[in-house]
Amino acid sequence: MRDSLPGGNVALAELVDLFLADLPERLAAIRAATERADAPALALHAHALRSSAGNFGAEALDRICALLEQAGRDHATEKACATLVELADEAERVRRALLAVRSTG
Repeated sequence: MRDSLPGGNVALAELVDLFLADLPERLAAIRAATERADAPALALHAHALRSSAGNFGAEALDRICALLEQAGRDHATEKACATLVELADEAERVRRALLAVRSTG
């Protein structure tokens, strides 16, 4: 990704910063939508996080978000509850990995 961006390391650092700044809000929105059984909001927020994760090649986070997005589309928010811990764990792993990438830039 770094080599394909105009500005290289600086641009990558900015994208990482944006993702990391948005991550807590997205996770909170997914959790809140699940707890409220708000299927459309769950699908929306999971899709948004999935898109961002995909930009960084975070395949496991992308996969988890895809499951949550589908649960929202299927109005199966109860299924999403079991996935929230996995989502939080993987999001933290991605956060740490992106911080490491950013610091080596």
